[in-house]
Amino acid sequence: MKGIFELKEVSNYRPTKGLLSFEMLEMVEKGFGRDHALAEWVASGRSADSFRQVLKKLKDNLLQDLFSGRMGLEPNQLKRIECWEKFCKVKCLMIADKRTAAMEIATEVIHLAQKCGFTEIVLSLAIQLEFYFGAMAPDKQRYLRYRRIRKKAVSDLEWEQKAGATYSKLFFIIKSNKDWRTLAPEIEELKKAPPVSLLFLSIRCSLLTAWYELCGEYKKMISTIEEAIAHIMASSQWKSPFILVNLYLELLPILIAQKRFTKAERYLNTALQHPQKGSYTWH
Repeated sequence: MKGIFELKEVSNYRPTKGLLSFEMLEMVEKGFGRDHALAEWVASGRSADSFRQVLKKLKDNLLQDLFSGRMGLEPNQLKRIECWEKFCKVKCLMIADKRTAAMEIATEVIHLAQKCGFTEIVLSLAIQLEFYFGAMAPDKQRYLRYRRIRKKAVSDLEWEQKAGATYSKLFFIIKSNKDWRTLAPEIEELKKAPPVSLLFLSIRCSLLTAWYELCGEYKKMISTIEEAIAHIMASSQWKSPFILVNLYLELLPILIAQKRFTKAERYLNTALQHPQKGSYTWH
């Protein structure tokens, strides 16, 4: 039910009063959990099957009108949503056997995906473009370009997945009350890995920060975040105000706990220089 509530916040769809979907949405807005809502539904003389059917219909209608108003979203979020929407359209065109149109759009979308840091989209489109310009409409220059992009995306995605899996495993081990030190070899491997993408850099930074906190090495926590910031600032492709602000704000409580107030103030001032309208650093 919480998921339905979140969908409602970004969808313009609202059921007409008197419909069963309207009653369902009312229960969602009242904060009912699924079990509570089901009990109320059955108590009113309706079946559990009808509850599931109405809930699914409400969810489908909310999804269909998702983000149509684009309200409450920041520019970087809109750009990332646009990237996924265009990617979906490329896939739909391919299913409809409109490959020429699909590949024409794909050449634009892959560039947008690279800017947004969506390696999985880059890889998917690079595979299709490599095949298209290699086998269907031969173009040596484009074929070699997308072949190169595909090979890099395969490697980048492998590192992103490895970092994400290790991050998940670390917290799973902690919550299972097992020895988190067993992950030391994997942590060392990721520490030595090149910063292949913005997503990898972000995940690795969070992972290493959590690891050093467990080890009680607070200076390394600070240096890890500072290194991530330096990598982003040094890259012309990776400039991301959203991630930079998060990294700056992540540093503040660590620096304050270490009584490094001057440095904390400097980073806070820097963070406030990267506001986006509507974001939590907007003034």
